[in-house]
Amino acid sequence: DEKLITPGDTFNYNTTANISTKAFSQDQTTYYISVQVLDKAGNNQPQASTNTFVIDNTPPVLLVLEPQNNSRRKLMTYLTGTAWDAFRLEASAGVKLYLKEDAPTNKYWNGGAWGIYDNYPETNYANWFSTAIVGSTWAYSSPPYTSNRKYTLWSRLTDLAGNYTVEWSTNIFYYDTPLPDSWAWTPSSGAIIDYFALIKGSATDNTLGGVYNVKWLLWRSDDYYWDGILWQPSPFPVYTDWLGQNSISPAGGTPVVWDRTTFLPNPALGELSDGTTYYITSV
Repeated sequence: DEKLITPGDTFNYNTTANISTKAFSQDQTTYYISVQVLDKAGNNQPQASTNTFVIDNTPPVLLVLEPQNNSRRKLMTYLTGTAWDAFRLEASAGVKLYLKEDAPTNKYWNGGAWGIYDNYPETNYANWFSTAIVGSTWAYSSPPYTSNRKYTLWSRLTDLAGNYTVEWSTNIFYYDTPLPDSWAWTPSSGAIIDYFALIKGSATDNTLGGVYNVKWLLWRSDDYYWDGILWQPSPFPVYTDWLGQNSISPAGGTPVVWDRTTFLPNPALGELSDGTTYYITSV
């Protein structure tokens, strides 16, 4: 026989008990079911049998740390991120990933090689690859990328109760290794000037790149360089410590026009010497 019982009920031998699932409706809660047997002779099971289970309807949380969405990278050794769940992740399944290389090549990474992207293979989870979760972090060694390409990374996660992340996490990034170029064309090369109020130039990058910052160094024939306040003796600083532009337009575009109008040497203060050759280098 079968009957529906509530906690605290008793039932007879050869009866299968079913407890209403309404009793276990609270999410993120641990439940315990204890059963103790008493026979007709009055013998009592010395210790109740207890089962424990968790009701978990809350999806896990997945975060991609590298690459950042809409980022540009010249080097990326690993895809990385974090994974979290209120109770327990399905660690054996790991984090599921899908990586696409966009047009003109249109390829996807299958976990071992680049395949041809056709008929939306991301909709078939068999085409996704996985990586292990260690604690609350995960990492996947990056495949070989092609420069001047746009990539899209999808990721998803499941917990032990079978809940998936609310939606795919999608990160777009651009892989860019060619070096940009820059020029300073004001003052023009070889010009003879009696004032110095402007440095201006241009810079270019590849089609999927973009120029956000230009660095420049003003130096003279005796190997002194301008630090924005004073002339300093060589050696020259590394280019990351050079002075930057006041404005650049369009920022992040290619080509761009940049300029500098402040903290330049002032001839009226004797900061430029008559008959001296000066050089401007930009990167």
